[in-house]
Amino acid sequence: MNARKREKERNKHNFHIRRTHAQIKMVSSLEAQAPEEVRVVLNDISTKKMAFFSSRPLGLDQVCAITIEEPRRIYVRARIMSCQELDLESKVITAQSFSYRVGVLFLFESDDEEKAFRTYCEELASEILGTNKAA
Repeated sequence: MNARKREKERNKHNFHIRRTHAQIKMVSSLEAQAPEEVRVVLNDISTKKMAFFSSRPLGLDQVCAITIEEPRRIYVRARIMSCQELDLESKVITAQSFSYRVGVLFLFESDDEEKAFRTYCEELASEILGTNKAA
């Protein structure tokens, strides 16, 4: 396939990126902590894991509760698997800097909870992101 055909094919597929806010609360610490605002790119959510942006570094292997309010409210528990500081010389102007990318692995307490989250991901993929199926 030549370069023009590849470019034409690539332009046929719409790729939507949508972000939203969420709250996380660390549940694996002994101290009660207030929920913390994070930023979520909805494209970074799959049925098993997701990534979000935080204003501070989060410790590996901690368990957190994540509540995403939009496009539909969903709650899920997860274990922090990675936390990486991003380039601080960003051109994006915001009141709060979300300079840490955090990767988490979901912790489902039952098959029903996992199935409900899978349904959420499928709805998200088709209705919001314009793709055919969840990752």
